[in-house]
Amino acid sequence: MFEDLVNVQKLQGMLNNARTDIPKQNNKMVCAIYFLYNKKNEVIYVGKSNNLALRLCQHRCGKATTKDIYKEIAYSTYIEVESASWRTCLEGLFIQYLQPKGNGEVKNKRKSSKSLSVHNVREIKTSLMTGEPPKFIAEKYGVALDTIHKISSGTTWKGIYVEGFDEWVNLPQRIKQLNSRNYNAA
Repeated sequence: MFEDLVNVQKLQGMLNNARTDIPKQNNKMVCAIYFLYNKKNEVIYVGKSNNLALRLCQHRCGKATTKDIYKEIAYSTYIEVESASWRTCLEGLFIQYLQPKGNGEVKNKRKSSKSLSVHNVREIKTSLMTGEPPKFIAEKYGVALDTIHKISSGTTWKGIYVEGFDEWVNLPQRIKQLNSRNYNAA
């Protein structure tokens, strides 16, 4: 299914061309998706950051969500991506494609037993718009309730389009704005 939706050769090409020259902290902040490797040259974690040097330092010191694997980190590579929404989208695609153990362990610690596919996220967004309770959706897909809340607020999986979802996410904010305008007009 994943290979039907995504050009795997392009993802592999991007990964093969990822940069290894990690920027120093005193340079400009680099926005990127990054890959942490073990000594066997296996990707053990995929992440994103708007300050790459700082984030990699946190991983190497064991101060990030990868505490269980930080001792395995041998080296890292990255792909510069300025757009935050593209970073989120690409991070999700690479996690789905590579299935790195570090990303899975992080999810399991959060009581999430499986990764979500693009198809799952589309179904979840549709279920949320139809009023299905988040707790029920979380149980149905075997993920943490927090994962469903992040999807419903639009903070994760932004790159997965479902018609009407962006409007649905922004509806409470628009109602609040309209109410404040009506209140101020009175």
